[in-house]
Amino acid sequence: MQGEEKIENAIKVATRKHLSKHARRSGKEWLDQECRKEIEKRKILRHKLLQSGKEADKINYQEQRRKTKKLCREKKRAATENKIKAQKN
Repeated sequence: MQGEEKIENAIKVATRKHLSKHARRSGKEWLDQECRKEIEKRKILRHKLLQSGKEADKINYQEQRRKTKKLCREKKRAATENKIKAQKN
């Protein structure tokens, strides 16, 4: 029983050391507060649509989905272009 505890403790210590050195990095630099806000609006409208099933809610959701997709696509494209420019210089 004590041997298992030592192994478990060793694993926990090693994991803490390893994870503290390597901060979690988001690969989505383009996903800023503006995109998150639009995504949240889209989620709310989708939930509303699923609850009611009304045609008006469906249209609102579709419009928000298009708006969100366009905004995020533009931000992602701009971030990719900036990354390419930075690598060239």
